Amino acid sequence: MTDVLVVGAGPTGLTLACVLARQGVSVRIVDRSPSAQPGSRGFTVKPRTLEVFDDLGIADRFMAAGWVAARTRVHLGGSLLADFSIGQDKPSATRPYPNSLALPQFKTEEILRDRLADFGVRVEFGTGVRDFQANAGGVVVELDTGESAQVSYLVGCDGGRSTVRKRLGLRFSGRTEEDVQVLLADAYVEGLAHSNATQIWLGADTFVARPSGEGGRWQLVASVPPDHPEPSARLLEKKTGPRTYWPGPASGRPELAVGLALPPPDGRHLPRRPGVPGRRRRPRAQPVRRLRDEHRGPGC
Repeated sequence: MTDVLVVGAGPTGLTLACVLARQGVSVRIVDRSPSAQPGSRGFTVKPRTLEVFDDLGIADRFMAAGWVAARTRVHLGGSLLADFSIGQDKPSATRPYPNSLALPQFKTEEILRDRLADFGVRVEFGTGVRDFQANAGGVVVELDTGESAQVSYLVGCDGGRSTVRKRLGLRFSGRTEEDVQVLLADAYVEGLAHSNATQIWLGADTFVARPSGEGGRWQLVASVPPDHPEPSARLLEKKTGPRTYWPGPASGRPELAVGLALPPPDGRHLPRRPGVPGRRRRPRAQPVRRLRDEHRGPGC
């Protein structure tokens, strides 16, 4: 019999499974998604989290994969308001990892899955929880694969829409603001000057471009009204285009973006429009196509 069944293979569930497996606890970890999610999503690994990963023996993997996002450029329309860098702190006996790392969430989960595999445990994707019931032996869990699993403990790490939490009648702390919406997308951006910096455009239509550390791949975040059309490549193009301008006559390079190309057409890389954490909307699958921005000249 399995000691612990962990539901949800995000960073929380994976970390818990690693800790349990390392202690010799019999653990399974399941996730309803058919495969690992490829999106950047959460982007920062904090110093205290790195200390937890150090205890798991994988802090070096995170240090090798991540970077300190020190530089930020802030714009208002076609004007650059600020260009600054934050210095890095040096490690000490009390703070061995003093700096936060920038790292896309899919890479964090990949490192944790690899560590879990070191203990002989692999994520069972395409497996969700349909129902469960406590009994004398612990918990009997009905999986949507048709399996009935008897476990000692069931742990819900399955996010804001958690089946485990809802089935237990537990509240989800927080709220969804329906009038606060953002478009979150992973895209390949070409022609971006200062490609080592996070770029922020202020104003009523806020826009953020953050390098993802992989050959031209960026996380793009744009504010949109709640009644805006569903996420699409065209919407991403519309949101990106107005940020293309010439920063000066001698530059010869637009600030953002000569062209955009979305990642491979598996439907999961397409733009998403979540609300405040607690609710997300799934995009319609659309064919991936190359986007071209024709804006040229000052004031575009």
